[in-house]
Amino acid sequence: MRISQRTVIFQTVTDQFLDEEQFYKLFEGVKRVWVTRAQRKLARRVKDRQDLVMTLEGALTKLLKKAMKAKLKADKKGKIIEPANEMVCYVSQKKRPSMRLKPIFGKKVDIIEHCKETLPKLNEEIEELQSTYKEVKPMNSVAVEFENQYYAQQAYQATTHHQPLHFTPKHYGVNPEDIYWPNMRLFWWERLVKRTSTMAAIVALVIFWAIPVSFVGFLSNLSQLTNKWPWLDFIYKLPDVLLGLVTSLLPTVLLAVLMMILPMFIRGMATISGCVTAQSVEYYTQQCYFAFQVIQVFLVTTVSSSVASTATQIAEHPTSVMTLLSSNLPKSSNFFVSYIILQGFSISGGALFQIVPFILFYVLGSVLDGTVRKKYTRFNSLGSYAWGTTFPIYTNLAVIFLAYALIAPIIMLFAFAAFLFMYIAYMHNANYVFGKSADGLGQYYPRALFQTMVGIYLGEICLIGLFAVSKSWGCIVLEAIFLGFTVFVHLALNQAYDQLLTIVPNSVMLPLDG
Repeated sequence: MRISQRTVIFQTVTDQFLDEEQFYKLFEGVKRVWVTRAQRKLARRVKDRQDLVMTLEGALTKLLKKAMKAKLKADKKGKIIEPANEMVCYVSQKKRPSMRLKPIFGKKVDIIEHCKETLPKLNEEIEELQSTYKEVKPMNSVAVEFENQYYAQQAYQATTHHQPLHFTPKHYGVNPEDIYWPNMRLFWWERLVKRTSTMAAIVALVIFWAIPVSFVGFLSNLSQLTNKWPWLDFIYKLPDVLLGLVTSLLPTVLLAVLMMILPMFIRGMATISGCVTAQSVEYYTQQCYFAFQVIQVFLVTTVSSSVASTATQIAEHPTSVMTLLSSNLPKSSNFFVSYIILQGFSISGGALFQIVPFILFYVLGSVLDGTVRKKYTRFNSLGSYAWGTTFPIYTNLAVIFLAYALIAPIIMLFAFAAFLFMYIAYMHNANYVFGKSADGLGQYYPRALFQTMVGIYLGEICLIGLFAVSKSWGCIVLEAIFLGFTVFVHLALNQAYDQLLTIVPNSVMLPLDG
């Protein structure tokens, strides 16, 4: 069993237990305790040493290339250089790699000689800082290794401290390389402020993002708007092929591009909010990005597309806005059929073709990788999936499929084909192309399954609206009953499985540890 599976990280630890000896008194089966300490100076020196080593490797490689080129040129001309093993005989001192210690006006030095002189000094300083790490002020986080997974789960599931918001959050199954160390020092009040602020920023972005997404929705029904605004008549002068691209393919491409920008912002917000592990960052991103996908890709686009297709009628009869929108809502399915087709074929095709890794490996690799280490790293490193932004895209496609399955059944055919192609592509890449991703402890996929329930809710609410417009009261009552039953099933599933997604039950551990 991996050490990470029997190691628990506690955050917001009180001062009393920021001591290895005191922490042994809290739990049974404690094997080792690490109190995290903020050694910023040591981290900077280690980074400086790493940068200096890479600079030295690059300079030595550059020098060797120059010397070999000069030697081959001399051998071709029949010249004999003595001694043949002396670098200076092939590359003069003036042509050796050099740099300035400070930009522009700094002293110019030989890179190799400078690195040889500086590296031993950095090593001594790093060793001195490492030997005195216990004197550094501790962060308020502790990592505890237990004798087995059973003891670790007892500590993880226990209420450790009587003060609220202390000894939380807790993490287990985390590797050291998956930790964002600056967030290990956060106090409970800092975490509350950061999480509230980031959520407010994301909500504001949802509102702001509705503007460009609404424009995409209007664009999908642009030809309908020309009835109200004659200045848009120039659209009809476009060639038929171009007009079709502008009104069908262009909106879906623009929407896909808009949604590609968001993950970078959301991941940044996840880090700012206080997420301390790569798994918690991905889980936070999955939750927020799915909300973006549903609100912007589905709801805003649906409403704006329906408004665009009925703009003339709404302008002439404002009081019938709900009736007009409900009756024209099925027309929005044309856009989502195109969207599912685009996503299904482009994503699966792009995943199999791997154009970005192709360019990075064969083009940028030959230009940027000047040392053996860089070439080896690029050749042997495999990409991995960012599940926080991978699952929401397909979960939203499932939501669209479930919501429109009864309104426009033709969408089921295209959704089936799209998911089939994506399944084949991702199975191939998971087995033969990509490497191991950060272990999410099995939380991402179940969360995505529960999120698909949103599609059932939206489909049922949409049907209730359509029945209300047509005054089919019997259908409204039946649909309301189905909606209530869906809520009941959803709550029951959450109650049954939510806790099992975050802990390991005793019935699973005890036979293994016995």
